[in-house]
Amino acid sequence: MSPHPTRVLRPPRIAVAAFLSLTLALGACGGPETMIASSLISAALRTAVDQAQKNRPTPEQMWHEAQVASLERRAIAGDPEAQFQIGTYYLVLQEPVSRQWICAAANQGHPKAQLQYGHWFNEDRSREDLFPFIAVTPDNSTAYMWYDLAATNGEPRAPHFRDSLIYAGMPADTLERGRASVVAWTPGSCAGATIAAAPAPVVSTR
Repeated sequence: MSPHPTRVLRPPRIAVAAFLSLTLALGACGGPETMIASSLISAALRTAVDQAQKNRPTPEQMWHEAQVASLERRAIAGDPEAQFQIGTYYLVLQEPVSRQWICAAANQGHPKAQLQYGHWFNEDRSREDLFPFIAVTPDNSTAYMWYDLAATNGEPRAPHFRDSLIYAGMPADTLERGRASVVAWTPGSCAGATIAAAPAPVVSTR
């Protein structure tokens, strides 16, 4: 399912021409019955055309649709920034595919995508940040891993959230698992995610 703005179907030009031809033909036949039929067809055609004009996408809607399509093409090609942006776009629209794209970006080392994954796994933030369709089990060791990876990749907010887990009293064994996960993590493995129909981006080996 695509969350793009709905494109309204307009009467095909051939169909409009056919209706006009039929209306003219009936009108030429003469007689009250044919004149009434011709009038009814003309009224119906005018209504259809008026409705199509009313529902025609605005220039702003068409521009937005083109921008989303362009972003999707870049994301499919493996651009991690585009993957994060389109994932965030779908997240706002509450589309489950958002997790796939943010995961794809996180797998390539995108710091903001990794920060988002940290929030999803953070046991203290999960109620605030977890959308109903983002099915993960909060786990602070995994949250620590994503925060640490995001910090390493330059996300300035990540150290605060990572260290906050420790200051909040993270158990030693949980912290140890988190640190071990950082060492064991490799690009292309989105920890804790089960993605049945994930896109296939070009995964960096950085």
